[in-house]
Amino acid sequence: MKVVSLTEQKITNVRYRLEGVPDFGVVIYTDSYNENGKIVDTFMTTEQGYTIKIPALMDQIVDAVSSYSPAE
Repeated sequence: MKVVSLTEQKITNVRYRLEGVPDFGVVIYTDSYNENGKIVDTFMTTEQGYTIKIPALMDQIVDAVSSYSPAE
């Protein structure tokens, strides 16, 4: 076996902690951005680190995150 190519990319993870999520309590939502600012991955986990794959819940969380603005 031999390596024939290598690609490096700097990834920035932005994490949101959401509380009061039905059936889960706390959910960690993460967007991963490449160095050009494009989202390359999005995922949700429980507070214990288990992956959540529920499209309807993802839609609700994306709506909540997109309307979020931190207190100044």
